[in-house]
Amino acid sequence: MNTALKDTALSPSHTRIPLVIISVLSLIYFANFFTPLRLTNDTVRYFNIKDWLEAGQPAGAPAGNDFLPHGYVWFLMLLSQLQIAKPFFIAAFHFLYLIGALWFVKRLLGSSFKFWHLAALCLLNWVTLKFVITPLSEMQFLFFSMGSLYFCDRSVTTKKAVHFVIALVFCIAAIITRTAGVVLLASFLITFFLAKRRDILNLARTSRLFIAGIIAGVVGVIILFHAFRVVSNVRDYAYYFEPFLKSPLSFIGNNIRNHLIDLSAISLNAPSSHLNFLGIPVLLLRLIYLVTGLLTLGWVFYLLFRRSNKVSLLIKVYLVCYTLLVLNWPFFEPRFWLPAVPLMMAVVLQEQKLTNSFTKYFLSAYRLVYILVGFTALGYYTYTSHNKKALSVKQDAGVWKNEYETYFFGKPQTDTTAVIREPIMNILKKYQ
Repeated sequence: MNTALKDTALSPSHTRIPLVIISVLSLIYFANFFTPLRLTNDTVRYFNIKDWLEAGQPAGAPAGNDFLPHGYVWFLMLLSQLQIAKPFFIAAFHFLYLIGALWFVKRLLGSSFKFWHLAALCLLNWVTLKFVITPLSEMQFLFFSMGSLYFCDRSVTTKKAVHFVIALVFCIAAIITRTAGVVLLASFLITFFLAKRRDILNLARTSRLFIAGIIAGVVGVIILFHAFRVVSNVRDYAYYFEPFLKSPLSFIGNNIRNHLIDLSAISLNAPSSHLNFLGIPVLLLRLIYLVTGLLTLGWVFYLLFRRSNKVSLLIKVYLVCYTLLVLNWPFFEPRFWLPAVPLMMAVVLQEQKLTNSFTKYFLSAYRLVYILVGFTALGYYTYTSHNKKALSVKQDAGVWKNEYETYFFGKPQTDTTAVIREPIMNILKKYQ
C-alpha cells in the first residue's frame, strides 16, 4: 500500500498529470480487453453452470451440484442474451465494476485523499488487471460489496430508509455473487449493535416483542437465502472454519502464513514465484514475503484505528471481519484479499504528516519500485493478451495449453500426445 503516492497539492503546471496517468493506465487496460478467453478452473465452472441453466437444468448434470453461487452466472447469461458474452465485453464490464467500486470507496472516506491516487494505485497492481480480464466474479463482488458499504454508511448519515434498503439490495447481490458476502451482513449487525448496544440490551431485557422480531428477522434471512441458493452454500462452506477448531497450531502455521504471503504479493505488486530470477533462496523469499505481509496488515490496522475520526465504525468492522474470514480461508490465492484491498489502500492514502526522514525516503523508494513493477506486470499481461502462443503456455500455469493450441493453431504445439478435452474446446468455440 503506497502512502507516497499521496503528495502535496498539484500546482497549475501539474494539473494535467493525473489525467495523463489515468489515461495511460486506462489505455493499457483497454488494450487488454482484446485478450483471448482466459480460462481458469472456476471460469470453466461458471460457464458450465450457465449452460446448464440455459438448457433447463437437466437432472444428473455435474453443474447442478456445483456450489458456486449463481450471481456471476446470471451476469454471463445477460451478456449471452445480448450476444456479447465475449472476452472484450466481459473485461469492459469488469472495468466498469472496478471504477464504480473505487468511486464508492472514495465516497466512503470523504476528501481525505485524491481519487486519482487510489485509481492509479489499483490500476497499477497486477491483481487488478488479472481479474478485470479474467471471467471470474471478483470485480462484480467488489462492486456490490463497496456499494453495500457505501449505502449502509450513507443511511446512518441521512437517516433515510431508502439508503438502507439499497444497501441491503447490494448486500444480497454480493452474497449471491460470492458466499463470502455474508461478511457484509455480519458487519451491518455488529456495527448496529456496537452503536446501539445500550438501547438493544435494554430492549432485550424488557420487551418480548423485540426478541420475537429478532427471531422473525433471522427466519426471514434464512428463507431469503434459501430462495437464492445461499443456505446450501453456507453449509458447504461450513468446513472453512474447521482448520482453527481442529488444530489451532496448524491453522496459525499454515493458513495465516500463506495468506500473509498472498497479501505481500499485492503490496509488493508481484508474486514471490515471479522473483525467482533474482536468485534468492525460496525459503528466504517466502520469509521476506511473510514479514512484509505481517507489516502490511499491521500498518493498515494501525492507521485504521489511529484515525478514529476519519474512518467510520462500519468500515473498521468490515475490514476486521473480512480479514478474519480470509485468514481462516483454506484456499490460498491473492485474489481473496481483493475485496478489502481498495479500502486498505484508501486508509493508507489518507492525509498524514511525515516528519521522519527515513520514513520519507523509504516510502519514496517504495513508490518507485511499486510503479516500475506495476508497469512491468501490465506489460506482461498485455504481451500475453496479444500473443496466443505465450498465453497458451502461461495462462493458469499452462493447464489449458493443449486446448488453447488446438483452438488457435489446429493442433497442440507442445504435447502432441495429450488428450484434448472436448468440453474445454466447446467453451473456447462458444465464448472466444
